[in-house]
Amino acid sequence: MRAALSGKILIDATVPLIQPNVGTVQLPEGGSAAVNAQKILGDNVIVVSAFQNVPAEKLKSDVDLECDVLVAGDKIAARQTVIDLVEDASMWGWHAGPLANSAAAEPLTSLIIQINRRYGIAGAGIRITGTPTKDGRYQAK
Repeated sequence: MRAALSGKILIDATVPLIQPNVGTVQLPEGGSAAVNAQKILGDNVIVVSAFQNVPAEKLKSDVDLECDVLVAGDKIAARQTVIDLVEDASMWGWHAGPLANSAAAEPLTSLIIQINRRYGIAGAGIRITGTPTKDGRYQAK
């Protein structure tokens, strides 16, 4: 598999959920499934973490998705490529920093599952608020 992926971007949408407690955060050894994937695949594959907080059933459909996507990866250009794909799918993508930051995005899914259950929401997602400046940094209001 490494040879086939060499020089390519692998989008990792893995969420480390363990049945039956999918609503409870359970971090994998190493802190992140995406970081573990990068270790397994090696430096010749560019792993970018994205889509963990988008309901899987909505990703499979043609409905407009009202959620944002956190995109983490060690190479800015690769993150931007994935953000472009996110935006082609009519969502908003956000540079979320290095791949290690996927350790924060992956477990958010357990929180979203809890919110869905508690409030009877069919597929909640996340939304980042604020207005980016032209250079991509936030202005203080």
